[in-house]
Amino acid sequence: MSVLDEVLKEEYSRLVRMKDRMQAEYLELPKGYISRKKINGYECYYLQYRDGKKIVSHYIKPDEFDDLQAAISRRKSLKESLKNIDVEMKKIERAMK
Repeated sequence: MSVLDEVLKEEYSRLVRMKDRMQAEYLELPKGYISRKKINGYECYYLQYRDGKKIVSHYIKPDEFDDLQAAISRRKSLKESLKNIDVEMKKIERAMK
């Protein structure tokens, strides 16, 4: 086995471990998006997400808004990172054949 094969296998296993950790965190974070509605002159924020064919809305209390917005942003960045990891893993799989 060549040194290149060993490096590729090591990198592949690192990506698998990283993907597992990211997926676990991704599943713990809230899904959906924040929508803003103006009701009786006041701005209200709602967490909205799809549950089957229905769109579910949950009111966001003002003191929870910042934390929820950060969590949703983190989920989006994790989703993008997971896509990139899948691409890298496919490249390594092709190189190892």
